[in-house]
Amino acid sequence: MALITKLRGLIPNKFVNTLWHYPISLFSALWFGFPANSLTLIGITGTDGKTTTSYIVNHLLKESGYKTAMITSVLAEIEGESSDTGFHVTSPHPWKVQKYLAQAVRSGVTHAVLEVTSHALDQHRFFGCNFKYVAVTNIRPDHLDYHKTYTNYLKSKSKLLVNSEVTVLNKDDKSYYQLSTVLDSKPNVYTYSIRDKADYMGNLIKESSIPTTLPGDYNLSNILAATAIVDMIGISSAQVNKLLPSFKAIPGRFNEVDTKKDFRVVIDFAHTPYALKALLTTLRQQAKGRVIAVFGCAAERGVDRRGMGQVSGKLADITIITAEDPRFEGVEKISKEIAMLAEKGGAMQMSIFELKTATKNVYTIIADRQEAITKAIDIAKPGDIIALCGKGHEQTMNYEGVEYPWDEFKAVKIALKERYGDK
Repeated sequence: MALITKLRGLIPNKFVNTLWHYPISLFSALWFGFPANSLTLIGITGTDGKTTTSYIVNHLLKESGYKTAMITSVLAEIEGESSDTGFHVTSPHPWKVQKYLAQAVRSGVTHAVLEVTSHALDQHRFFGCNFKYVAVTNIRPDHLDYHKTYTNYLKSKSKLLVNSEVTVLNKDDKSYYQLSTVLDSKPNVYTYSIRDKADYMGNLIKESSIPTTLPGDYNLSNILAATAIVDMIGISSAQVNKLLPSFKAIPGRFNEVDTKKDFRVVIDFAHTPYALKALLTTLRQQAKGRVIAVFGCAAERGVDRRGMGQVSGKLADITIITAEDPRFEGVEKISKEIAMLAEKGGAMQMSIFELKTATKNVYTIIADRQEAITKAIDIAKPGDIIALCGKGHEQTMNYEGVEYPWDEFKAVKIALKERYGDK
């Protein structure tokens, strides 16, 4: 398997995408009769926040009486019926995409919300899908193992924008100026911002309307993106404020575990430096005690993500570096690279035996993720918040190409039982 991975790396992506992915996507759309033509398509793209924004848009549409479908990296939902889209996926395989859309048409769906990734755009997974509305959350360096450069990554994302009827851009994000240049002559381009003057600004959303499952400025930004999209469909910001409070938690996104203890445990999918910074900044504002971050970085997904070490070294009191889909690269190698950056962020290494008394800016390495979570819960004190990052909703862990069962929530239960028994 490692040899196959190396050989695949020698073949240019453009060659594979044109001669392999494109024909499959074309055949899939033909087989199902181009179902997207019967739907109003809404595409959400970006580095972080696209899943959350997709869920918010879908929620607002459903609560307003629209018949909807949603396809994300977490699940596919058609008229309230959900199905798993697979493990470690970005956007689903084109056959699945077309199958879901065809099912949506048969179910009487009118609006489909699709989370659109850069890989999917490069590999034509949404061939035959003409998007009416598109929103960008943010575009920061990511997946450079595949795209090689940020410029290539941005170009992949922009493929979705140039073909949409209406585009919504995040004026707070650095990508805004590059994207606005690309879309300079394109009509129907709108902006949102939580800081600056824009078509949709932060004051549209009442603070009392934001549910606890959507904390922090980063989620306010996601809410604004969703507000802009639904406003153009016909749902006003006043309606948004009425409908937001009923929004439920997204699987693996800021899910707080009911531990019934005097410390908190939050499970979140944060797996990039920016996402981790946003999460830890929010938790820092909420914490009465220490912030304990537990995470790793997936192999073969771009070494830029290992900058999470520097973020946590600066913002978390205790950083526990562990496994997250190490694949063929190995936990030890990845952990050492994260640790070096944690030190750059100001954290000092500490043995696992000393963590109980640690106050701030320390890190340790525990390769086994279950042991890492168990240790975090074992050392937790009143007022502490434990953030388990990177796995979220995922149900497997990849070691050397093999998918082993993994459940972050079950891992917490095991850790609580280890510390408290059956109490």
